[in-house]
Amino acid sequence: MFGPILIPVDGSPCGDQAAEAGLALAGRLRAAVHFVHVRNTSSQPLYGEGERQWRELEGGGLVLLQYWRQVSSARGLRVMTHSIEGTHVARAIVQVARSISCGLIVMGTHCGGRLRRLLLRSTAEAVVSLAPTPVATLRCQEAAFLPRFERFERFERILAPVDGGVLGLRVLEWVRGLAQALSAEVMVLHVAASVERGRSVLDEALERLAYSRSWGLVEVAEKVPVGDLIGRIANEYGDLVVMGTQGRLGWKRLRMPSTTQQVACASVVPVMQMRPAVALYPSPLGTSLF
Repeated sequence: MFGPILIPVDGSPCGDQAAEAGLALAGRLRAAVHFVHVRNTSSQPLYGEGERQWRELEGGGLVLLQYWRQVSSARGLRVMTHSIEGTHVARAIVQVARSISCGLIVMGTHCGGRLRRLLLRSTAEAVVSLAPTPVATLRCQEAAFLPRFERFERFERILAPVDGGVLGLRVLEWVRGLAQALSAEVMVLHVAASVERGRSVLDEALERLAYSRSWGLVEVAEKVPVGDLIGRIANEYGDLVVMGTQGRLGWKRLRMPSTTQQVACASVVPVMQMRPAVALYPSPLGTSLF
């Protein structure tokens, strides 16, 4: 059985879209759902009109959690809610994730240029870099893209990009477990300088995956960032992307945005990301490859 799925909510359209994705995935995995709302106390007023407004926000958070409790219960899901305070929202979310031993965090993310990422690092990026579990992020969508979300509520097709590294091979354990639980097919994708060079990497990945409903594709990147190319393929093929990430912090992520970050911003489907420390642990849905 898959561990509880933790879904942070804040009442924004971005958070609502991710919550719907999380509920759909929980339904397929028969997992319990935990919703968390974090009130950022770093800007909490101490008295007067500001204090009254703060209390109204606190009440709004409780109403929000009650709404998602009702939605989840109506879909037959086991659900719990958490209303907490903290000066660092990402750390508060991770604290809840640890306390409930969750199997996955699902949340929305904002994307932008390098300067925007430096000045306004998203909470999702911070959670990915701190979480003890995989984190599935969903890029905020414009209203015109929302009907397309119905297609990947089924989560029948998983895209698993690999680069020949150890992390990518370890992530395949999680991919296999998810694919078995979801009865999904898997496309293993490797982007290479040439098809000939990429074939050996792809063959090794498929052998490690050892999943009957899987197939591979070598794509040649020509004047297109690898992350953007993977994102485009995900939009055409996948219902879910699963891949490793180094979880870079600070200036490193500005100078060298990871391929996973690029994919998360180019894709309109959820991107499940896991750091090396997470991928080292055996998948809760399958046996170890190593």
